[in-house]
Amino acid sequence: MNLDRPGAGGRPRTTARLPEVLAVALLSVAAYAPALHGTGYTIDDHVIVDQNPRLLVERPADLWQVVATSYWAESYQEERLWRPVVLLSFAADRALLGSHPDRYHASNVAWHALTAALALLVFLRVVPSRPAALAGALLFAVHPVHAEAVAGLVGRAEVLGLCLALAGMLLHLRGRDAAARAPGGPVRALARWSLPALAFLLAFGAKEVALTAPFILVPLERVARAPLPPGRGRWLAPYGLYLAAIVAYFLARAAVLQGLFPPPEAQSIGVLPLSTRLLVAAEVARDALLAMVAPGPTSALYPFDPPRWTDPAPVLTALGHLALLGVAARGLWRGGPAARALGLGLLAFYMSLGPVSNLVPIGVVFAERLLYTPSVWAMLAIAAAAAPLLRRRRGVGAVVLAAVLAVGALRLAPAARAWTDDALIWEATIRRFGDRIPKAHHAYAGVLIKRGQHAAAASHAVKAVQGMPHAASPRATLAALLREQGQQEEARAVLLEARALRPDEPNTLMELVSLELALAEQAPPGDRAALLAQAERTSREATRALPHHYHLWLQRGTILSHLDGREADAEAAYDRAVERRADPWEALFNRARLRYARAAEADAPAARRAALEAAFADYLRVSEILARRDGREERLLLPWVMYWTARVAVEVERPRDGARARAWLERHRPDLLRRLDG
Repeated sequence: MNLDRPGAGGRPRTTARLPEVLAVALLSVAAYAPALHGTGYTIDDHVIVDQNPRLLVERPADLWQVVATSYWAESYQEERLWRPVVLLSFAADRALLGSHPDRYHASNVAWHALTAALALLVFLRVVPSRPAALAGALLFAVHPVHAEAVAGLVGRAEVLGLCLALAGMLLHLRGRDAAARAPGGPVRALARWSLPALAFLLAFGAKEVALTAPFILVPLERVARAPLPPGRGRWLAPYGLYLAAIVAYFLARAAVLQGLFPPPEAQSIGVLPLSTRLLVAAEVARDALLAMVAPGPTSALYPFDPPRWTDPAPVLTALGHLALLGVAARGLWRGGPAARALGLGLLAFYMSLGPVSNLVPIGVVFAERLLYTPSVWAMLAIAAAAAPLLRRRRGVGAVVLAAVLAVGALRLAPAARAWTDDALIWEATIRRFGDRIPKAHHAYAGVLIKRGQHAAAASHAVKAVQGMPHAASPRATLAALLREQGQQEEARAVLLEARALRPDEPNTLMELVSLELALAEQAPPGDRAALLAQAERTSREATRALPHHYHLWLQRGTILSHLDGREADAEAAYDRAVERRADPWEALFNRARLRYARAAEADAPAARRAALEAAFADYLRVSEILARRDGREERLLLPWVMYWTARVAVEVERPRDGARARAWLERHRPDLLRRLDG
């Protein structure tokens, strides 16, 4: 492992050592051990990874679907995000490693290890002390503030964006070194600078903050003393390609999203004036610096109150940041090697923090995952500041570094684990902020209801409604709890309140359909038809309002399957649901049951055979999906799926698949096997 690092007079010399790179990478993996086994999905992971049908890439056209659609696809379209590189990486994981969440988490950690190793290589180019550069990279590897970016699957956007940006920077510096040794002509220059330009373009496609990387290159070149060719044109040559990469990115983004920027309603503070956003950015930068120096417990959400210019605290905070920028500028242009590296770290920290500080409004005010790219530059500044001390007192520095790394790893472990489980992350958020964030109570109540912990969910559902009196979704969650507890009339009253607040709220519509279906199933035979008809009307209205909602199509299929003569419509509704998910096991299972029932009623042998084949294909796919999942509902349903797979396999003459299902039943549910044979 070699790296060209400047020596005396700016001449490069090779100093990077393979054991150092391996130490950083291995420590990165070891620190995230709690996020590698027994994991699940949290928050946005469900939509972007677990439920994303675009990750099923089976032919070239499927790849185009990933590239030519927005990050959120049919969900949150107003955010106008385009991150095809991240989605392609998830699709590659699914194709090569499988769809179990452990595999995705392991891939995230591997990307983080590579990023930390690349950070070390950059640090070695600019920090005038090898121990200090190594210390900075090790701190980056285990810093607790990275838990959300690395252990949360959607944080891969941050990790991939920084990884590719650092790769582009290193390729650029190596290109400068190679050009000094053998300048060559235009063709060689184009070949030399195309690779870093491609790395930057891919970085842009992973995360928007990577757009700052080519601009950070300018001070980085000065601090790294990269050899520059004579003549202004030759010095600017690679930047022309990087500018072309930026233009190409924005053109492709505009073509896919039909616009470059999200509307104000999709931005957390987009309606606030620029003057207020300046103070918001200052407070976000303050919180980011505090998180770098003294990280607190992790959280999924953070409270926010817009600052005012009449308050002295935010104004003083902004002035403090200006002072730090002054220190960075002085160090860059007038300081020695350590001061220049410190100035680079501070300047790059602020440059990369700008796009995620709401100076340009984004969808969230503050989140730890957004600090992943700024933190690498903060670690560079810390390493540069520590360089003189480590040069004089290396033994003391080693002891202090070991203590800091140990504390960081201990703080990181529970945070990393929390970002692999919905309940744990909302517990951590509520533990940190109490009742200050009612959204956390709302989300936690929803998780507990799904897990059947109704008693524990009750207080959180009530707190969510009380904390968000004008929001519809918390009322829908409370209605779901009441319905699960058999309080149907109370649930209906709460849902009517929710619909009055927002008629098209997805959770409200879904709960209303669920409630009406439950009432129909529990009603006396004489009243059932009228209640089913009402549920069908509500489901039709809901799917028209939200045509991309998986659960609404699933519920509509269930309702239609209960109505005489609507079996074909029910199957079509299940078809729509299947299209909405990567692993739509509920819709597949219901469709299989419907198809099997239709096979029994078919008169023509060919029609019966076709229906049985279709039902068997659904049962087989459901069994494959559930076998790799570990949820409560999946564990309860899988035995019955195996039972029906074995049963239908006989009818469609699939002995091998039937034998596998029977073997599973023999190991796990012999009672169902005896029932099958009986």
